[in-house]
Amino acid sequence: MSTLTTFDTTKEFLSDMLKQLGDGKTQLPDFQRGWVWDDDHIRSVLASVARSFPIGAVMMLKTGGDVRFQPRPVQGVTFPPQGRPEPERLVLDGQQRLTSLYQALMLDEVVETTNAKKQKVNRWYYIDMRKAVQSPEDLEEAIVGLPESRQLLNFRGELISDYSTPEREYEAELFPIRNVFEDDDWRMAYSEFWDFDKERQKFYNVFGKRVLNAFKQYQVPLIVLHQTVVAHLVSPPNSRIISRGMLAVFPH
Repeated sequence: MSTLTTFDTTKEFLSDMLKQLGDGKTQLPDFQRGWVWDDDHIRSVLASVARSFPIGAVMMLKTGGDVRFQPRPVQGVTFPPQGRPEPERLVLDGQQRLTSLYQALMLDEVVETTNAKKQKVNRWYYIDMRKAVQSPEDLEEAIVGLPESRQLLNFRGELISDYSTPEREYEAELFPIRNVFEDDDWRMAYSEFWDFDKERQKFYNVFGKRVLNAFKQYQVPLIVLHQTVVAHLVSPPNSRIISRGMLAVFPH
């Protein structure tokens, strides 16, 4: 007796998963709600990856066949009108996590999100290198979100700290999280800023092994639904739809 397999389970490197969002091989189905995660959630998921903690499985659907959904890219990804790619798979569950990670790690632009009071804020994300190395158990405290200006002000609007230039990043040892997967140029500039000081280079090696490698080697559990399962779910006598990453049944 043959058994119909409706899904596959595997793991995929986070870096590869995010790259496929950027090139359009992975997109969202049109029924997915928009991206809504706030600053606290973004920093939390970044800290989980930095600590090699699980962030949960992602569920995707293979495209093709008779049943089709209108695709759209995750927020932050744009395609030229004349060259919109056809996706190979659609994200059913995990959009908030993947979009947050994509925007923080892959885009060289400020992340538009909200704070705890639901107010709109723009954030650049950094890793406090010293905190990350010296207190790995408190890595969430080492994930820093700076305003768009990269300057911190007190309640009177007076400047407290300024990280608005690469040199000030090197001096404060704040690593831009968007450089996690390709850190060679930043590392070289950091070393030059410190005149190739051996202790600084040794420290960076430790930071790279303990923190950056966690991002580079991170794998996400992946469930891939076969397209045939969707054809079955939407067929008579019952109409069924996939929504919010769950398989929900609605009587016809």
